Amino acid sequence: MESAANDPQLLATDLADYLVRKDVPFRDAHAIIAKLAATGKPLNTFSGDEFRAASDALGPDAHEIFDAGAALRRRTATGAPSPKNIDRQIARWRELLATE
Repeated sequence: MESAANDPQLLATDLADYLVRKDVPFRDAHAIIAKLAATGKPLNTFSGDEFRAASDALGPDAHEIFDAGAALRRRTATGAPSPKNIDRQIARWRELLATE
């Protein structure tokens, strides 16, 4: 499962979100990342120059997106799979199961 999680294509939405944080409208960010993904080349193998050719907003820090653990830690909304949320649910269920 861990090796599957390291597929850089799984983080395409994270790369689009990165662009949104750089003030690129999501519809444009989606189109930029979709065009890159359509090449069939793993997203984490694009050079900085190739990223910049796709969008000036794709800076050298874009490669930092390709960390599956960090991607999960960024998912903090209620019900999202951040480690903190998972730990909270495990504790909740342990407590519920212990009282039955």
